[in-house]
Amino acid sequence: MKIRWSVELLHRVAMEVKREVQLHLRAQDSKLVLEYCLQKVLEEEIEESPLHDAYKVYYAVASIALLAQYPSQAIHTVPKLEKMIKTLLLRNKVKPRKSLLAHVYAHVAQAISYFHSQQGQLQSALWESAIGFTMSQSGSDVLLDEQHFHYAQLLLEKGSAVSAAEIFKRLLETSERRSIRMHSALQRMRALRLGGFVEGPDPLLHLPEDLDSSFLGEHLEWERALARVPLEGPSVMVDWIRHTSPSGENLHLIIRHHLWIRAHRSTSLGAKSFRSSSLKRHALKMGIVDQRQKTALKVLELFEYLEDTEVSFDVRLTHAAQILELTEKLDIETRVLALAALLRWLMRSNQKHLALTVLEEYQALGLRLSQGRQADAFHFLEGEISASRFLDEMQASHVPSQSTLALSESTMKLTKALA
Repeated sequence: MKIRWSVELLHRVAMEVKREVQLHLRAQDSKLVLEYCLQKVLEEEIEESPLHDAYKVYYAVASIALLAQYPSQAIHTVPKLEKMIKTLLLRNKVKPRKSLLAHVYAHVAQAISYFHSQQGQLQSALWESAIGFTMSQSGSDVLLDEQHFHYAQLLLEKGSAVSAAEIFKRLLETSERRSIRMHSALQRMRALRLGGFVEGPDPLLHLPEDLDSSFLGEHLEWERALARVPLEGPSVMVDWIRHTSPSGENLHLIIRHHLWIRAHRSTSLGAKSFRSSSLKRHALKMGIVDQRQKTALKVLELFEYLEDTEVSFDVRLTHAAQILELTEKLDIETRVLALAALLRWLMRSNQKHLALTVLEEYQALGLRLSQGRQADAFHFLEGEISASRFLDEMQASHVPSQSTLALSESTMKLTKALA
């Protein structure tokens, strides 16, 4: 009896491939895992087999996601994989918008969306995510909550914190999948905080009683630490890092912490005692670094160069320019913190024109996240810095002093006398 595609079959194959890829990633380099998946996609068929087609589709989907780390190879490979997937879907009579199995198109769209997001191409990522909803119409709703969660994450990354928080809230209230509800609770906390909608000093108070807060682990502790800073001071963040060991789950939090320390006005929080090289070695050894995390680690490394006074200031300014360029490829929270940290360094270096450029970017992002409620997403400035103050100081620095004017007049008289 010939096997036909069904919702159950596709779900089983998708889960098998996902588990296999995750297992390989823990044991070997992602490049080798990518080669393995591509090999599976290109395996010759002895005869047409719907089951073999299903595996090919999901190995191709996994390959697209893995190619996010290898953009030069992806330029030619991703379009070929997309074309192959569409051929296999149509061969198994899965038409977009018309088939009960059209949810597979959502899987494909999510992988392509992830690929774009890792390159910092958020508009393309959002578009692909939205295409997934369109192409999977009439299909099974097995992926619907996951689609909405992914879409809300992208909205937050684009700076639409309020809209993202609303979607996370609905998923928290309606999803039957516990993992989706827990992750939605966490992402809603982030969206509300970045959007300026503070819910109190303890985020745990606003979680539904039936959710296990231990599931959120260090992420919840991070939110709690940030909420306590206004009441207890920046030492809260120093305490947080002392009780946190690097892992696959918290690497991005540790990166954000070190940027937060650099962005704060206090110079006694130990920013210079940290070296990104040790964190990078640990992350690579654990195989837990994606493209965005690699970029964030590079930004941390560049900040260390900025703080090296043995390097000429011109060279350090070149590193500052690199940081500003790389912020476009960071996740939204890390991007805000990197801009704040760069602004702080430029202020301490008395580079007001450059600082004003970064200040405008930092505040524009804060205003977008909060729909105009606040310009200072992390409350680093608190009246300390403003564009008008920078402009006043810059203007004052170009106004000659009385002694300079007197010297100029004397020089002019001397010139005339010599003439």
